[in-house]
Amino acid sequence: MRASRIGRLLGLLLVLVLVAAGCGAEEDTTAADAAAAAQAQAEAAAAAAQAEADTAAAELAQAQADLQAAEAAAAEAMEGDEAAQAELADAAAALEEAEMAAEEAMMAVEEAEMAAEEAMKAAEAAEAEAMAATTTTEPAMEEPSIIEVVVSEDSDIYNFDPKNSAGGEFDAPVFTTIYEALAWTSPSGDVLPRLATEWTISEDKMTYTFKLREGVKFHNGADFTAHDVVYSVNRAVSQGIPMVQQRAQNLESVTAVDDYTVVYQLKQPSTAFLLNIADTTGLGFSSILTSTAPAHGTTPVGTGPFTFVSYVPGSELVLDVNRDYWDPSVLPSYDRIRVRIIKEDASMVAALRSGEVALIHPTATATARSLRDDADFTIVDTASRTFWIHASRVGATRDEAVVKALWLSMDRQALADIAFLGEAFPWSTSHPSVAYGLGPDDLPNYQRDVEEAKRILAEAGYTDGIELVFTYPTRVPYEDVFFEVLQASWAEAGITVNLNPVEQAVWIPKLINADYDLSATDQGWYSNPYRYVLPRTGWQAPPEEILPELIPELDALAAASQDERPEIFQRIQVMEAENVYPYTGTVYANASHVYRNDLLANADLGTYITGDKRVLYLSLVPAG
Repeated sequence: MRASRIGRLLGLLLVLVLVAAGCGAEEDTTAADAAAAAQAQAEAAAAAAQAEADTAAAELAQAQADLQAAEAAAAEAMEGDEAAQAELADAAAALEEAEMAAEEAMMAVEEAEMAAEEAMKAAEAAEAEAMAATTTTEPAMEEPSIIEVVVSEDSDIYNFDPKNSAGGEFDAPVFTTIYEALAWTSPSGDVLPRLATEWTISEDKMTYTFKLREGVKFHNGADFTAHDVVYSVNRAVSQGIPMVQQRAQNLESVTAVDDYTVVYQLKQPSTAFLLNIADTTGLGFSSILTSTAPAHGTTPVGTGPFTFVSYVPGSELVLDVNRDYWDPSVLPSYDRIRVRIIKEDASMVAALRSGEVALIHPTATATARSLRDDADFTIVDTASRTFWIHASRVGATRDEAVVKALWLSMDRQALADIAFLGEAFPWSTSHPSVAYGLGPDDLPNYQRDVEEAKRILAEAGYTDGIELVFTYPTRVPYEDVFFEVLQASWAEAGITVNLNPVEQAVWIPKLINADYDLSATDQGWYSNPYRYVLPRTGWQAPPEEILPELIPELDALAAASQDERPEIFQRIQVMEAENVYPYTGTVYANASHVYRNDLLANADLGTYITGDKRVLYLSLVPAG
């Protein structure tokens, strides 16, 4: 009776414990309290069972004592004494009952102990579940998911410090994303604000005053002020490589008037100096750094829309989007961009097809053509590269008639169709993105006229034609087919051109010392339009000998304001084309950029020709 009663009690307590645990999933503190109470009740029940067992044991001991007394009395009594025998029988019966009670009590104790142990375990489980409920009632502190975009570039990044850069697009993935300049130059040649909100140029064109944007911070939290501009410029000018110092040779000083006004003082008048400040690749003193994070060469810190994460040379650059950027409206939806360095077209295409990268920039025309009919890809073309043809105007090409016949008989359309597989178009030396630049239809001696070329040569005394040597380097992007097309087109006018491909180390001294008849240079986009029309010193006979009237026009272009520049630029273009000096344009070849439609929904390649990676990276929109 006692055992069954105790078992029912402990069973009830166990149910209470389990109920408390179930409640814990909903009410964590109630579950913990219930578990604790159930545990206490189980322990009390076990104690009560033990007390009953103790009582039974005491009764058993008393019965044993009574039996011993009865046995002793019976021993003294006569064996035939019925009263003694009856007393002995009563004592034996009492002992048997006491033993049975003791056994039941011991069994009850064991059952109570087992039930108590189960109750303890259930209480512990309820407590653990209650604690788990406590941690899950608050939002889980999980690692936030990072949206990544992976693109490829085809060249290594050589350094992170703008004072050590020779320009070009090699270091642009860092310079144009992490750092910023006071202003930037659009593909059309317009100079637009960035870290500066406005600027003025004095009437004598020797003082540039910039008003700086307030509220801008570097990635390390330091405020951007005019003192950072002074630090950056002075550091680049005093420590920079020769090319950087050459760009600053007209700079007298840079001064912080106050925290948000900085003044550049020049040695000589110039409007072109603004283009050095607004250099699209972040070269030299155009990028603004902070002295509070001086490890510029290893851990770049700027004000730009991306922050530096890591770089493995020849492998991968990782940048995070700067969510504290001063202009949040330009920031992309993704969080991180990985820039994979892939130099070979075949490897680029393989990475694109596998989904390893979302965007590639193939270097060969044939690569992009092989992907054009694939609906999985979008291809964006930008006019990127051209070749200028140079006549040294020394020796055999001194005669203007010879050069004019060359330019007139050149088949630019054949170059586009054959040498570039239709991925190019005839153009002048100016980049097509320069809105005011004149194209071949508007310039003399650009329209092909073989008969006129023959006539000019005959009038100049070359009735049997003329033989020339075309010297060019054996390196990409100088492909033999390009020069073979030119050779064939000139042959139609009676001009024999012998091709002379040489090593780069042999070619450069010949080029810069005008030691050639004909040569070629590959060119691209320039922030300063002056460079589209400027005779390179030493590359050909000097303008003083060939076209002296060009010199004052070049001076006027260098000093022109942004509004004055288009008219003077066009005037120089016409003058140089008429006098076939110093070089002529051929075609502009497209650079093709290919991205996967299932990985990207948008990619703006409009500024890619300038070397600026910023606009492209910010424009990327993950598909879906």
